[in-house]
Amino acid sequence: YTYLQPRGFNTENTYQMSLNKLTPQSNSYIPQDQNTMSDGEEFLAVIERLRQHPDIEYVSCSENASPYNGSNSSHTLRQDSGSINRQIRRCTPDFFNVFRYENADGTGSTSLAKAFQENTIIVPVNLWEERYPEGKNLMGQSFYRNRDSITAYRVAALTNPVRYDDFQANFSMIYFASYIGDKYYASLTGTDYAYIEVCIRTKPGTPPDFAEKLMKDSPRLYNVGNCYIKS
Repeated sequence: YTYLQPRGFNTENTYQMSLNKLTPQSNSYIPQDQNTMSDGEEFLAVIERLRQHPDIEYVSCSENASPYNGSNSSHTLRQDSGSINRQIRRCTPDFFNVFRYENADGTGSTSLAKAFQENTIIVPVNLWEERYPEGKNLMGQSFYRNRDSITAYRVAALTNPVRYDDFQANFSMIYFASYIGDKYYASLTGTDYAYIEVCIRTKPGTPPDFAEKLMKDSPRLYNVGNCYIKS
């Protein structure tokens, strides 16, 4: 019964990439004193090149967010005297387009990506059933996170319920999405980006050997400085 319920996400035509940084043992390594780009700038340059690929429709970056990733992080959301603990999915706006999250108002994923900005959160309609049953009056509400009582995060959009995986019901591991932008990635140092989920959605009709061809072309097209696509 649970398996056949809507998942709230779609993984068809999607791929996940791991990026990493070359070490001094590599013949292609660029010493720090000769490199004109920071680690974060190299990472963002690779992401931008992927966006230009003719077969790629959307590219997103995230942490503990992609379907079936198995890694979890949670935050407390506080409002007035009440609080709830929910799974946090830190991601860029196009995460919703890559995995086809559904806006609860029926406008699809692109409206979610457009609404997602700094100091906003996107949540499912079942975020807090005791206080906002079926998401009623949840849109536009503000929450504080963990012990921070200074920065308020406004609900910018509501999604249909999103399941954690194929076998858990939609009231298990309820999420909220936290915005990440280029400013964050530009500050990455060392191999920080090795832990970032780079996810892509290919366009309809893309050949099934897409991943194999991309990895074959990767050293020529997608190595920027010391940043490269590992897998």
